[in-house]
Amino acid sequence: MKYITINKTSLDKSKFNIISNKTYYSDGSGGINEKPQGGLWASPYYPKRKYKSDWIRWCSIEMPDWISKDTVILELKETAKIYKINSLLDTINLGERVGYNECLNYNNTQVMQLYINWENVSKIYDAVLLTENGLNEMKRAFYDNCKLYFYSWDCESILIMNYDCIKEWKYKKIK
Repeated sequence: MKYITINKTSLDKSKFNIISNKTYYSDGSGGINEKPQGGLWASPYYPKRKYKSDWIRWCSIEMPDWISKDTVILELKETAKIYKINSLLDTINLGERVGYNECLNYNNTQVMQLYINWENVSKIYDAVLLTENGLNEMKRAFYDNCKLYFYSWDCESILIMNYDCIKEWKYKKIK
């Protein structure tokens, strides 16, 4: 399978950041987020569709200014260890294997949400693929008051956590 990342003309290992559970804000404060920092975000590439990826589709509706004609198409090595999230159960199984981070309420007395420990995931897997079905189940679970939280994952996507699992990449300008 090929993947696409937008707003890039090349990939550079020296600019590849390790995975962190922390999110840092412009004021210097930080917190735990369900979406890890670092790595390389991409989406499955569908060259024959109107939108070449689900990320491009989402951006065209929600954030058109984020879309760029500059893209990188990449493939992962056959030996890449990819954890595929195709259901809520897949997410639960991953969390049980690597652990969770907790977000407590303001009084620090009750767990409000659980976040996957992405730093631990990156020690085991090269990438995590969230399928369209996995995304839909996670969003439904959120609205059903499930403490697992994937709300800001907007579309079918892959987080590449190990640059060395990339087999090849090429720059491509798209319409």
